[in-house]
Amino acid sequence: MNALLKQDRVLRLEEAAGLVVEVSQGEVWLTQERDPRDYFLRAGDWLRIDRSGTVVISAVGSDAWLALTALHSRPGRAALAAVPA
Repeated sequence: MNALLKQDRVLRLEEAAGLVVEVSQGEVWLTQERDPRDYFLRAGDWLRIDRSGTVVISAVGSDAWLALTALHSRPGRAALAAVPA
């Protein structure tokens, strides 16, 4: 799934373990529940979500294009919601 993430929006993923987030344009900030690190991804960068829980992604500086890909089948599907920042 490809998604445009507007600069004034936040993408919230629930139970997204195994999902790969790839940035094709722009830059994003990403944080995972129970992970003390924050990630800044630029065009061409990707990150595999390695734990269950909430993931929050925000565009930095301008709109960003993301590709969200599941590496393996899961019994449930990740819930996506774009909300105002």
